[in-house]
Amino acid sequence: MLHSTIAIISSLDTKGEETEFIVKKIREYEHKPLVIDTGFRGLPMIKPDIKREEVAKAAGSEIEVLSALDDRAQAISTMSRGLSLILTRLYGDRRDFRGVLALGGGCGTALATEAMQVLPLGFPKVMVSTALNGDVSGFLKGRDIILYPSITDIAGLNPILCSVLANASAIICSLAEKAVMPSLKGKKKLIALTMFGITTPCVNEVKKILESKGFTPLVFHANGAGGRIMEELIRSGYVAGVMDITTTELTDDLMGGIRSAGPGRLSAAADKGLPQIVCPGAIEVINFGPEMTIPPLYKDRLTYRHTANATLVRINKEESAQLGRLMAEKLNASTGPTSIIIPLGGFSEYDKPGRPFYDKESDLAFIEALEKYLEGHIKLVKIDTHINDPIFAQKATECFLKLMEEAGKS
Repeated sequence: MLHSTIAIISSLDTKGEETEFIVKKIREYEHKPLVIDTGFRGLPMIKPDIKREEVAKAAGSEIEVLSALDDRAQAISTMSRGLSLILTRLYGDRRDFRGVLALGGGCGTALATEAMQVLPLGFPKVMVSTALNGDVSGFLKGRDIILYPSITDIAGLNPILCSVLANASAIICSLAEKAVMPSLKGKKKLIALTMFGITTPCVNEVKKILESKGFTPLVFHANGAGGRIMEELIRSGYVAGVMDITTTELTDDLMGGIRSAGPGRLSAAADKGLPQIVCPGAIEVINFGPEMTIPPLYKDRLTYRHTANATLVRINKEESAQLGRLMAEKLNASTGPTSIIIPLGGFSEYDKPGRPFYDKESDLAFIEALEKYLEGHIKLVKIDTHINDPIFAQKATECFLKLMEEAGKS
């Protein structure tokens, strides 16, 4: 008896043999494979269940048009759009559709993972890829996609690739049987928080207070991927309010650090009209990897070796002012109750008297720029203590609870 339907996404003009191997493995686990061909150049090596012509048609195009394009990126984007519509239809129409497994190189990985964004959190998604070296955040974009390195190229079966494909098949089949979808929509007391290692004491204290008031905190690591995921969840309607304690991702986006969450950071709560508290947690640091990865532009700056793989660069007074203006401009777009809470004693564990990044003038430049560019409907509250002092956490949470009351969300 075949249990669940599992979609297999593959370009069958180049990966027919490997796709056929996965089909057999999924059937061995008594699940039903549904092969979707996303190729648009050569002829398919095996027969799919959903042809490439159908994928192109779903996107309002024709496969002949796409195969003739000189612009490969446009063809990939079109096929990805068609695939996303097919996956949406499968998810809505077939109760037995319980997983998706894709194969791809650089282009195939971009195509498949972009389409997988339409599937909700908790729905099993596995991507076997040759392109998982370096930064893979562009493939995830806030979704829980399991990225599985193929180790060898996907260019014919060999013992190593067979092991990878067999294991990936076992993973998707197991998930199809046992995966748990998060039931977040009905929990209107979910509160999003952002945390970094050097703002952890503050967030832990905020978390305790919120829990004592009956809220459920969702803590996101402000490492780029965490910020993107949080923004996506906010836009999807999962949370009731936001305490954005740690906004260091803004600094990385502006200054070229490695922890950027993209230009959309600090925009979802503003657009959705949610109650939000924003703090400049760790905003004074630009994040890089090992010391040798710091760009020449910052070689003469004050740096601090946070770990063997994380080196922090201290921003200067002018950059602090730029960030103050940037934060103000983003928050001016807020349609819900919003307050900025400023810890006058320093913005992170490294930004206080006696620590390496303490620079009161730079922090004041940030605050002055905020005050200059902030519009009247956004409240700015200054608290004369350090961000990791329990008093700051208590006062910031008190402000947040008042905003929730004001919005009628408590």
